[in-house]
Amino acid sequence: MTSPGEHGLSPVVENEGTIDIAAGATLTSTSRQFTNSGTITGGGTFRDFGVLRKGTATGVSDWDVCYVAESGSSIVEQTGSFHLTGSCG
Repeated sequence: MTSPGEHGLSPVVENEGTIDIAAGATLTSTSRQFTNSGTITGGGTFRDFGVLRKGTATGVSDWDVCYVAESGSSIVEQTGSFHLTGSCG
């Protein structure tokens, strides 16, 4: 995602690769289930209003993007874990 501004995901999403959120871009998830076995990178922001689930692949999913857990969001780590290393600001 290279264009600046707001972008959204819903209702059910599964990421098995790499999502790149460029600086100035914001990806907002209101997904009931965002299942991730891949990585999310870039200088942008991932805003989570839904359920972020680690459920399809074992191991660690590395995210070096700014991750913002909004009110009502949750993280479910069933078969692995998330490594959230991005900075916001």
